[in-house]
Amino acid sequence: MSTLFLALMLYPEVQKRAQAELDSVISRDRLPTSEDKPRLPYIEALCKELLRWHVVTPLGNNLSSTCMRTGDS
Repeated sequence: MSTLFLALMLYPEVQKRAQAELDSVISRDRLPTSEDKPRLPYIEALCKELLRWHVVTPLGNNLSSTCMRTGDS
């Protein structure tokens, strides 16, 4: 969540565009559902970009520390 807030603070135009897309697809009296997802491409792209900024899982192991301990190269 902190990555989302940081991104929206750094790029207020992204927040405005995302809000505009939500307002055009969904009225303010309900939350988005999975049925709305195909009509929210900007929000989908924003979610993917946030995952790119803050990866949830590690993307490999730390082989360099193993090599340094054993003296292997």
